[in-house]
Amino acid sequence: MFALVAGCATGPELHDDFATYEVSSEPIPLTPIPGADITTWTEAIEGLEVGEWLNSGGPITDAYFPARAEPQEDPRVEADRLSWELEGVFPLEDVELTFSAHAMTDTSENMLSIYCEAAYGNYEYSASEWDIPFDEVRRVLQGCIAGSGNNAIGSEELSAWLDEQMDFAEAEYAATPQGRRFMGFADFVDAGNVLVWFSSSDRETTVSLSVDLRTEAGLS
Repeated sequence: MFALVAGCATGPELHDDFATYEVSSEPIPLTPIPGADITTWTEAIEGLEVGEWLNSGGPITDAYFPARAEPQEDPRVEADRLSWELEGVFPLEDVELTFSAHAMTDTSENMLSIYCEAAYGNYEYSASEWDIPFDEVRRVLQGCIAGSGNNAIGSEELSAWLDEQMDFAEAEYAATPQGRRFMGFADFVDAGNVLVWFSSSDRETTVSLSVDLRTEAGLS
C-alpha cells in the first residue's frame, strides 16, 4: 500500500495495515488534519439522519478495534484519544445497508482521522443476484468524508473525486458477469499531505482520511 520510491529519504517503513512502523523506529503519532473541525463533521453526520451516536467524544478503550482500512496509530504512542462513532441501518427491500462513521481526535478535539463505511454484503448471494444501493452509498459517504472541512482538499473537490470513484465502482459492478462476485478495487488521492483512501467491493464501500504518515515518517 505504501511503497518507497528510489531516491527518497529513508526512514521507518509503514506497514500495509496502516499500523505504522518497524519496532526499532520511533513511534510517530497521527497529525491533526489541517482545517478539519469535529463540530462541523458531527453536524454533517447528524444531517444525514441515518442513525444514533454510539460514542461522541468518549475515550478510546482497549475494546476498540479499527476497521481494516481505517487509519491506525502506532500503539506505542502514549497519548489520550477520543472516539466519535455513529452507526445506522437502512431497512431496504433487497439488502441491508449499514452505515458507520468514525473519527478520532486528540483531547483538544483536533481531528486525527476519519473513516466512513457503507456495508451491504449478503454472503448468501452472489453480487449479480441483488443490487447494491449505490445512490444511498454515495450520499452517506459524501456527507461523511466531505463534511469535515480541511485545508488540503475542499469539500467540492473531495465530493467530485468520490463521485468518480463511485461511478467507476458502479460500472464495474454492472459489468460483473452473472454468478460472479464483484471483487472491487481501491484508489487514493494525496493532496497537501492529506491522504484519502477509497475502496469498494460487493461487500462494502469505504473511504478514510488522515494526514499522510509517510510525510511524518520522513518518507517520500
